Amino acid sequence: MTELHDAHENGSSATDDGRPALDVAAGVESSADDGRRVRVVHRLFIVGGAFGLAIALLVGLWVARLHVRHSVVVQLEETWVPGQSVAVRSQLLDRELHGIEGVEVGVRLEAEGGAHFDLGVLAPVRRSGVAQGRFVVPDVPLGPATVVLRYTAPSIPSFEERVPIVVAAERKARAPRHTVSASTLQWADDTEPQPASVRIDLRPEGRIVAGFVNRLVVRVTDPNGVPMSRPVDVRLVDGEFDGHRGNPETPPRIATGVTDELGLLFFDGALASEVVRFEVQVLDDEGLADTSRRFRLVSFAGAVDLSADPLGAFTGDPITVRALALRAKRPVFVDVFDEDGAWIDTLEPIDAKTLERTWVHPAARPGIVQFEGYHFTNNPGESTAIARIQITDLDPSDPRTLVPLVERTRARLDLPRVERDFDRKLEEKYLDLLEVRATTPGAVERARRYLLGTLPVEVFGPPIALVTRPREEAALAARKHAWRIGLRIYLLGGGAIYLVVLSISLYRGQRRLAATTAAAMVEDGEDLDPETALHLERARRAVLWRGLGVVAVMAVALLLTLYMLENLL
Repeated sequence: MTELHDAHENGSSATDDGRPALDVAAGVESSADDGRRVRVVHRLFIVGGAFGLAIALLVGLWVARLHVRHSVVVQLEETWVPGQSVAVRSQLLDRELHGIEGVEVGVRLEAEGGAHFDLGVLAPVRRSGVAQGRFVVPDVPLGPATVVLRYTAPSIPSFEERVPIVVAAERKARAPRHTVSASTLQWADDTEPQPASVRIDLRPEGRIVAGFVNRLVVRVTDPNGVPMSRPVDVRLVDGEFDGHRGNPETPPRIATGVTDELGLLFFDGALASEVVRFEVQVLDDEGLADTSRRFRLVSFAGAVDLSADPLGAFTGDPITVRALALRAKRPVFVDVFDEDGAWIDTLEPIDAKTLERTWVHPAARPGIVQFEGYHFTNNPGESTAIARIQITDLDPSDPRTLVPLVERTRARLDLPRVERDFDRKLEEKYLDLLEVRATTPGAVERARRYLLGTLPVEVFGPPIALVTRPREEAALAARKHAWRIGLRIYLLGGGAIYLVVLSISLYRGQRRLAATTAAAMVEDGEDLDPETALHLERARRAVLWRGLGVVAVMAVALLLTLYMLENLL
């Protein structure tokens, strides 16, 4: 003990070989090596724990950054008829649902029995990720089939999507979606009731949309639906139309004329307000207002206007389709539907430079053809612009061509309408007389314009056959969930094992050092003096508390890492 005391008094802390002076004085040869070994092991545990947590965080950040690289929307008919025309459209979207440019889409039809038919390549639409086209269905066996679309784009690997269809001898008619203006401004309709002596109606041809030239028709009949040829003035009570501003006190005249033998007077003008009020005045022989009625019309939502000419054509005659858009930089997609609602064609998008396209009916089937235009093809709804024409195998000026139009109008008299005081019985009587009175070519053309234009707005829309976004998101969610479970096991299971091993290592190292130190300080088997034993016990407890502190810090770091990853993923 004298050597130990002298070493302490001299203040030396280490010898030339690097061992502690206390060990040399006590005759301990190996305590320095044991201490270094314990310290190295403990540091390895601490560094290893931090490294393990860093790995978990890096993996969590990588998993959190996983995303859907691309998704596909495919639009096509689910039933194909051999020999008939079908349209196909596909859009390739990135993670933010923006179109991926430069995509090439090849279309292949796989029928029963292993027969393959290469239909061709869809035409890409610039700056949209859309590719579309029309094909004639080949002569394939009836039954289930598959349309295979192969995608090739510079930024992603090539891949295929498969869409099941049915090849059948005929296609069932598809019901359109009846569409009315959903604007809350409709609730303030103050259209006046019908006068007693005559019936005055004002209807738009198709939709009425602010920002475009709108076409309207005035109809004057007696209370029994008999058309009346009377001089008429149309005045603007409220809103902006055809360059005029409405005035309730002295409404400006925007149209004047005499209704024809069908009781009709057509006029048009640019609408510059969402709500417009007209007053239709039926004049007497002196040109004074004999009877009048005021109307309130509300614009549909929409940024596209569509028209087609001529309204009646032979099969095979060219049809000119015109489109105008409020967004000049966006292309207008125009789809073509036959009378049964089949999507038979899609035109090359119309933009501000082209304004129109020429179309010829590919199937030579008579009936009503409906063109639908929109900027966005996925469920455009109320914003869809429509234009209708009639394809006939008779001379378009033949009165018999009006029969299917009258029948179609009759079939839709029960549809809901926003038109106030709509009288179904009056409409039926008028339709009866319309067929009788429309005998001249001019009358037939005006009757066709009225019948096509005043049909309720019904939208077919391109049928959506495949949307891969939910599938891709579900697969991504499953992959992230698997990684999340793996990280939980890694952090909770591995962390628990790490903490247990660390605690045992600290405890055993402390006991070994304490035992070695105590043994080295005992001479000739004598017990330690109380003061030295007290210092040793305090040192042992301090080491234990420091070890517990290390374990606690690592446990807190483990829990914080787990909490961060749970919120991150």
